Amino acid sequence: MVKVKKITLYTLTGFTALVLITLLIVFPSYQKQMHEAKDRITSESLLLETKFGDMEYAISGRGKPVLLIHGAGGGFDQGLWLGRICLDGDYQFIAPSKFGYLGSHTPEEYSATLQAEQYRILLDYLGVEKVSIIGVSAGGPSSMQFAHDFPERVEKLILLSAVSMPPHPDDKDPFFVHIIQTIQKSDFAYWFFTKAFKSQILSLIGIPAGDYKQFTPEQKELA
Repeated sequence: MVKVKKITLYTLTGFTALVLITLLIVFPSYQKQMHEAKDRITSESLLLETKFGDMEYAISGRGKPVLLIHGAGGGFDQGLWLGRICLDGDYQFIAPSKFGYLGSHTPEEYSATLQAEQYRILLDYLGVEKVSIIGVSAGGPSSMQFAHDFPERVEKLILLSAVSMPPHPDDKDPFFVHIIQTIQKSDFAYWFFTKAFKSQILSLIGIPAGDYKQFTPEQKELA
C-alpha cells in the first residue's frame, strides 16, 4: 500500500512539474500574441454611445455599404476579415461588435430585436440609408431580425453557416460542446487548445487533417 501511494505521489508530482514547465514555455508566447491582438483591435475601432451603451464598430473601404455581422468567435475584427475574404470590389465595410463582444457594452436586457435596433442607430449615425448584410454563424439571428424589422434599409441579406432558429427545448448539446464552452471562458485555455489540438478542432468543423495539409497558405489562414 505504501509503495502504491509513493508511485501515485511521484506520478502526480511529475505531472504537475510537466504542466508548470509547459506553462513557463508557452505562456510568454501567449502573452505576446495577446498584446499584439489587443493593439491591433484597439487601433482599428471606434465607439458610438447608444441608448444600449457603447457600441464598438469599424469602417473600412469606400463604395457600396455592407454591414458585416460576426459570429461567436470574434467581434468587429471578424466582421472585417469576413468582408475581405468574401468580397472583391469597391465596398464600404461596416463592422460592429455585437452586445458584449470586445468593446461593446452588454445591456441588462438584450435580444436579436434590440441588437437589430442598435444596428439601425449605427447606420443612422453614419448616414447610411441602405446596406447589404452578411451574417455569419451566431450573427444570423440579429441579421435576419434587422432585415425583418427594417426591410427598407436592406438591399441584400447573405447568411453564411448562420444560426437560423432557436434550439428546441428538448435538444441537448453533444458533450464536446460543453467542453468547448468551458474552454472559451478562459483566454489562455482557448489559445492553448487551439494551438495544441488544432487538427482535432479542424475536424470538428468539417476540415479533415489530410485535406488541411494540402491547402494553400491562403486557405490555411481562412481555415
